[in-house]
Amino acid sequence: TGATGATGAAGTTGASGVRGASGATGAQFIPAYGYIYNNIGTLTPYIGGGPIVMPLTGPSNNVTPSSNGLTITVPGVYEIEYGISITLNNSQNALFFVRSIATALMIPGTEKSITNTTGGQIEVIVNSSTIANFNNNDLLVLVGFISSPINYRYPFLKINQIS
Repeated sequence: TGATGATGAAGTTGASGVRGASGATGAQFIPAYGYIYNNIGTLTPYIGGGPIVMPLTGPSNNVTPSSNGLTITVPGVYEIEYGISITLNNSQNALFFVRSIATALMIPGTEKSITNTTGGQIEVIVNSSTIANFNNNDLLVLVGFISSPINYRYPFLKINQIS
């Protein structure tokens, strides 16, 4: 056998093939969400231990809002966010967090604590957000534990399903 010859010129490109069938439509993710709040600017007394009352509801989908909290109706992973403006006297402290009524436990990552060491009265905004997994019918409430009665205004609790 002799030596291999030089490669010849490339031929012309052939015609495109027939387009394949479209795939099936994937499942649509419609996230659940909910929002409760109180927009009254007047300071409201609070003695602690029970849920913060928020009689107004914002937009919601697959979440049942009430004046005490938000009930999850679709299990999944949610972002939880809350905020509240409080007044504290000197040496007074407060702890706020979101609690699941189903488990009676604090949702880790939602706890915020503050102590007034200024010598006078202060008004501060306490807020927090975290991501957690919830089951169907979990009722989430905003709760505070305080050393003595305080006043609050503009509380809100919001959840958004992320998966």
